[in-house]
This record gives sequence, structure tokens and C-alpha cells, in this order.
Amino acid sequence: MLRWIGVAIGVTFLGCSSSSGGGSCTSSATCGGNITGTWNVTQACETASVTPSSGLCAAETVQAGPVTISGTATFNSDMTYTIALNESVTETLSIPASCLTVAGTTLTCAELSETINGAEGSDAGGPEFSCSTAGSGCTCTIIDAEPISESGTYATSGSTLTTTPSSGGGGSANYCVSGNSLHVISVDTSADGGMTTGTEFVATK
Repeated sequence: MLRWIGVAIGVTFLGCSSSSGGGSCTSSATCGGNITGTWNVTQACETASVTPSSGLCAAETVQAGPVTISGTATFNSDMTYTIALNESVTETLSIPASCLTVAGTTLTCAELSETINGAEGSDAGGPEFSCSTAGSGCTCTIIDAEPISESGTYATSGSTLTTTPSSGGGGSANYCVSGNSLHVISVDTSADGGMTTGTEFVATK
């Protein structure tokens, strides 16, 4: 899968957001076209086949929040590309009281924040968790922001875009150039827990 298409944000979201207007996620990216040029990424949509979970306990629930994205994707005529993006996702995690007792010790919501932040490595750029009391349980706001910088080579065939990052890896996705709009759609079936995710990016010139 394309790394910049399938950004791993720690928790998978379900929703759409536009950072600077223009374009919309339409799940139609099979027309191909001339992708050469610099594109301003304005919107991202992602869908997941199952409800995500932080893994704390089976009784927790997750509510998707806003997703924002901005930056550029440049595809050069010499078949090289560069990607420079900033992406942020917000979610709300509801944790019942039954999830707060571990090995006979009951955590407060503040202690839960510290525990999750320590496990997720927020001090090293991981997601930030902020938990507050909600009834007998906790409500945690999860904010994850990640810069994405990538360069390498690319190829197109019909409506398929394939990227090969200089750091290794890479993958393919469907794409469509229509006027001054670019849609790129990737499907990942290898996510943790058997989750299948579909990600679409919209960009304009």
C-alpha cells in the first residue's frame, strides 16, 4: 500500500475532513490521466470494516472525530515524486468502569491518561490521550498528528498509480485526474486484527 495513502495514525478513523476547501471524497478514482505536476492535498476520507479499538478492553467504544490534512504531492515528468503532508485525527474513546480495574487496582481517569500516554509514547510523537471522568467511567480524547515526508519514483498504468519510496516499500492505488482535481484511493487488507481500510485523498492544482 502507498505509505502516504495509508498513514498509520495509531487508531483508525472513519470520516472525512477538508483542510482548505476544494474537492470532495467521491470514491471514484478509475479514470487515470496525467498526474504530472504539484497537487495541493485538501481532503482525506477513510473507511474501516470494523470498529477500531485501543485494545484496553472489549467494552470500550470509539467515536470518530475530525480529520485534517494539508500539504503537497509533486509528480515530476522524470517519474520521481515528493510528498510533504501534515495530517491530524481526533477521536473520542469511552471507557466504562469495568475497564478501569487491572490486577485488583482501579485507575482514576488521570492515571489512565498517564498509563496510555506512556504505552503509546506520546512524548516521542505518538498519539496524545486526555481522559476525564464521565459517570462511573472515563471519556478520553485522542489526538494524533503526523508529518509525512516521502520521495521516490512512480509509474502509472491505466488508472493504477504505483509508488516506490527511496526508503523502500511502496504499493499501488487507483487514481483519477479530472480537470484540476486528483483523487487517489487505496485499500489495505493487512491492517492489524484483520481490519480492511480504504483511504482516499483529494488534491487540486
